[in-house]
Amino acid sequence: MASNYLRYPLALVLTLILTGPAYGSNIDAIETYINATVYSSLPGFARDDITINIQYPANALLRTDCSQTLNFKWRGYPQAGQNTVKTACAAPRWQLYVAVNIQAFKEVVVSAGPLARNKPLISSELTLRRMDIGSLRLGYFDDPEQLRGYLLQRTLQSGQVITPYIVKAPALISRGDWVTIRSGSSGLVVTSTGEALKDGVLGDQIPLKNLNSDTRIRAWVIAKGVVSTKRGDVQAQTGQGLQGTVKRNNN
Repeated sequence: MASNYLRYPLALVLTLILTGPAYGSNIDAIETYINATVYSSLPGFARDDITINIQYPANALLRTDCSQTLNFKWRGYPQAGQNTVKTACAAPRWQLYVAVNIQAFKEVVVSAGPLARNKPLISSELTLRRMDIGSLRLGYFDDPEQLRGYLLQRTLQSGQVITPYIVKAPALISRGDWVTIRSGSSGLVVTSTGEALKDGVLGDQIPLKNLNSDTRIRAWVIAKGVVSTKRGDVQAQTGQGLQGTVKRNNN
């Protein structure tokens, strides 16, 4: 699975300055800046999938000419959901805050029909529905195949969004299993055999008994029947990390 949380350019953290007169009124300048930065911050979305709603404060400063520059800065990063942009003028000196609601639509995994608790999922029981991810505060998945074998923690009705909090990854290792233990460094991989002392899913650190040395160790589950003493092997095995294509929103 590959982590797919949204990434934004570092430049967006910095204050971006636009020349007021070049964009006409303050409203024009604000809208030009907001639209440009939102579209560049959501590269995985087509423009038709993004809706931007700018809410201006009832403030007379919006009608005050800025003789020098307008200065814009996001509070955090532009992302689906509620955002705030600070707008400031150097001369005459004033500032105000503009609320920006961003809707970003994409297809997410939902239940195709009623689903029972603790029943392993199959892709035919799931479907995709186009939704605004800004409203999915508990996260979501975007690939039904990714959830094959996962267990539901509760019963679902038809059309409910599958979130990381209501599914449990299938165990790749069960207590009592003999497993391959990978260890070593500097490109040298050493393998040994161990006995799992606890069930484990991908990314879990579990206790084991090394059958070669008769010692107890802890290692991370990286595949079915395979553990590693290096946590970095989990990320290498899954591509980009434990969360996979689970998407979480931080709003």
